[in-house]
Amino acid sequence: MYSRYLPSLILFITTLQSHGRDIHVDPAAGDDSSATGPVRTIARAIKLAQAGDTIHLEPRVYRDYAGFYGKRGAPGKPIILAGHGATLDGSEPLDPKQWTETKPGLFRCDDLLRYVDDAIIHRWYFLWDGHMNRMGRVSKGKSEPLKKPEDLKPGEWTFVKDPSRKMPKPLQIAGSFYLKLPSGQKLSEAQIFVPVRSAGVQFSASGTNYNAHLIIRNLTATHVYNDGFNIHGHCEDVRFENIRAIECGDDGISAHETAEYVVDGFASIGNATGICDTGRSRTDYRNVFIKDCLGFDLYFIGLQHSLENALIESRADRAFWLDGRHLPENQSCSLSMSNVVLRRVGGPQEMRIGIRGKLQANHCSVHGLNITLTPGAESELRHCLVSGDEKHVMLYDNAVWHGDHNRYDVDHLRVKHTRFKEPTFDDFRKLTGSDKASKWGPEVAFAQTGANEASLDKLRPSSRAQVSVNGGPQVSEAVLFAFDDHSIPWRDNLKVTPITAEKHLANPVVRRGPKGAPDHGHAILYGSVLRIGGKFRMWYLGMFETDLKSGQAPGWWRPMCYAESDDGVNWTKPDLGLVEFNGNRQNNICLVESEVPALAKVNDFLSVMYEPNDPDPQRRYKCAYIAHPPFDDVRGGRSGIGPNERRWGAFICATSPDGLSWKVVGDRPMNAGGERYEVSGLYRFGNFYYAPGQLINPWAWRADGSAIGRVMLTYRSADFENWSGAKATSFARPGQLASTPIKGQQTHMGAGLWNRGNAIVGLYGRWQDAEKKPADGRYWNTGVTIDLGLLVSNDGIHFREPVPDHPVIPLGGENEWDNIALLQGHAFANVGDRTLMWYSHWDTGGKLRNMEIGLASLRRDGFAHLSRNISNSRAQFVTTTFETDGKARLYLNVEGVSDRQPLSIELLDDFDHPLAGFSGQESARAIRSGTRQEVRWKRPFPIGRKLAVKVTYPSAGNVKVYAIYIGE
Repeated sequence: MYSRYLPSLILFITTLQSHGRDIHVDPAAGDDSSATGPVRTIARAIKLAQAGDTIHLEPRVYRDYAGFYGKRGAPGKPIILAGHGATLDGSEPLDPKQWTETKPGLFRCDDLLRYVDDAIIHRWYFLWDGHMNRMGRVSKGKSEPLKKPEDLKPGEWTFVKDPSRKMPKPLQIAGSFYLKLPSGQKLSEAQIFVPVRSAGVQFSASGTNYNAHLIIRNLTATHVYNDGFNIHGHCEDVRFENIRAIECGDDGISAHETAEYVVDGFASIGNATGICDTGRSRTDYRNVFIKDCLGFDLYFIGLQHSLENALIESRADRAFWLDGRHLPENQSCSLSMSNVVLRRVGGPQEMRIGIRGKLQANHCSVHGLNITLTPGAESELRHCLVSGDEKHVMLYDNAVWHGDHNRYDVDHLRVKHTRFKEPTFDDFRKLTGSDKASKWGPEVAFAQTGANEASLDKLRPSSRAQVSVNGGPQVSEAVLFAFDDHSIPWRDNLKVTPITAEKHLANPVVRRGPKGAPDHGHAILYGSVLRIGGKFRMWYLGMFETDLKSGQAPGWWRPMCYAESDDGVNWTKPDLGLVEFNGNRQNNICLVESEVPALAKVNDFLSVMYEPNDPDPQRRYKCAYIAHPPFDDVRGGRSGIGPNERRWGAFICATSPDGLSWKVVGDRPMNAGGERYEVSGLYRFGNFYYAPGQLINPWAWRADGSAIGRVMLTYRSADFENWSGAKATSFARPGQLASTPIKGQQTHMGAGLWNRGNAIVGLYGRWQDAEKKPADGRYWNTGVTIDLGLLVSNDGIHFREPVPDHPVIPLGGENEWDNIALLQGHAFANVGDRTLMWYSHWDTGGKLRNMEIGLASLRRDGFAHLSRNISNSRAQFVTTTFETDGKARLYLNVEGVSDRQPLSIELLDDFDHPLAGFSGQESARAIRSGTRQEVRWKRPFPIGRKLAVKVTYPSAGNVKVYAIYIGE
């Protein structure tokens, strides 16, 4: 996300010798008369900009537009409008003062806009509770007639012309808008917005005063009454990059007259028309997604156009129109398409090429649409797929068809009145002189036919609201935990109360297997639990021997075992049939294969993650684990740090399509060339995969180089194959970092982690050395105790303990099964109103006693709560800032509120100012306890700007806030 510059530190318009100036637009703090600070309006920034300058917007909603009227950069020195994710919103809240109530619930406005004509009324809509209300009307499509005011139902509008009023411009009309509200509702209470601006980005030119050498990027236009990007007049050397038009009155983007431009990255969603290019325009589009348009999806009647890498989910009244009838008779409208999918998701429709329309398509797919060539049309399809039940290709008289290497899976091909089906396909070939190498039928496996549809799925924008907390990664839901002092940094008279989990009465819920089973010696959750498709999937370490040898499993192999459950309590161990063990394959061992067999021997902590959207199906499951190969099997060598050992602590990565059969990544450990490493975690945060783990002196040390016990370090990788040589120190217990370290405190095996998108929470092993060293001949860890404490990170690298020395899962009592040491896993799930956490018991005396898997639980996300500290004094908190680019909602996990003792919830801007409509008398109130209680204001939740939440506690009572959620 783009960061706000501080006026006291840097000039907002800075002269740069090579790159020109940076001009920043800030509607709140900007000043259009300033020469050194940010400007207030986009218009002022455009006026100031010269060749090589960059205009910077912030990733927020601007109720403004960008108008370019004869603006030019220079060749090689364009003027750049950098949106940084900004949204240009053409709507404004309805002003009740402009309206008159003519009858109960019926309101009239005579002067809503300064200029109205029939074209505007045909495109018109109101935003009602955040939704477009077009009254069934759309430009370039089927439209319902306007209703009479007396026929309106609540939630409807109309427009009535007044021919008695004479207007100054030829096409201008006079009239009145009418709105109908539910009985008893005040207009001031209705959430109605008016689209008062015609476009998000507007180009216009006059003669030689035209636009040129411009780049517009990373910008969304929405809720205008005409086009999102309206390009009139001549322009050249103009480029649009990563732009979106959403819910605009007419076209997503439109080229007129002799406009010439390139678009790379465009999403057009919910507009009247996806793309509409007219006049003698010349346009090139790449990486395009179109969905939910109403009149046309694609409408080309200009001169020369191209479309490459596009996914069109066609729902409009007319799907595709290519026609040169408006051009001089010696010119045609040409369109070149490459790697395009046109998929009909609405009712029956066609892809129509009209007179002097010329289509050239290569590696394209047309699903569910008829293709029609009218007289004078021309089409050339090569390596294309045309499919659809009861669909056809229709060639009228004087239509020209060229095709080859295509695949047809349609009802028929038709030339004038003659139909051709699969048995008569050769006759079609002879008649048209085309398609000699084309095939017919769904069973034909014809290589390289049609678009690469898998590659185009990435063009689909996320349909979910995306939230970024304090500039962090965008996630579908952000959670601000009560114990997280980075997410909730500003607190007044509040205290954090940590909660201890409750252990399940049926513990241990996963027990070791019978004699001969791969987990007869132990079953421990040095592993992971994921809930996928409603089923819990567990990967854990088994040990078939019942005795350790030199502190390790004999053979340096503890199998990766697998279990399943529907409820997280009752588990089954399915026979996977993958690995030979004790003379048969009837076991639950996962298969791990490697070019170097020693790397496939899982021996310690196993971390599994699932990425269903990985484009490579073989990589959808990923894992990291510890193996102990002989030094001779470690390709890539190791550093000279630390002593030689019999075996090397190797960090291994593997991938799988199903989580059961795995392939080791590469032919060497991920830490080859470095030090031994006990990897104990795996997650993705932002742009990187992270693999935290454990090291101890002499392989790790304090910042000053002095010795330290077990600490948590982390590797990272951008691609899961090449890992950083450098490591970050992610966590050490406070006692380990004191000037005089607290004796015996260590951090055991990093942490078992739960990635919540904007934050990572987890449990770590709070290791405490034995008071006395074991007697000679006894296992060296005898007497060590470990319980599980809480960690949190907001950057995926650095972790902290929000409540030091608090055990989330404590050791069991003297006669309980888990009374020696506990082991964490990556094993968390929210189910209903509870958070489930699985863990293991470790016999540090080396006897493998009760080394099995247990279950503990809390209130959902209830690791801690914030409550008033001193009675009879104000209590409140303010969160860090966040931004959302979609229609988000806010929820509270809260206890102790009521109608008499409510929480007050306000929204603030990023300067800590109350947001109008969401604060003061318009604040929301939380009056119901629960783990997910929605917070509602009268207005829709704002998008595209930096916000913070302020929560004020009631004057009395014991209100507890556990978490805030921002998302869908």
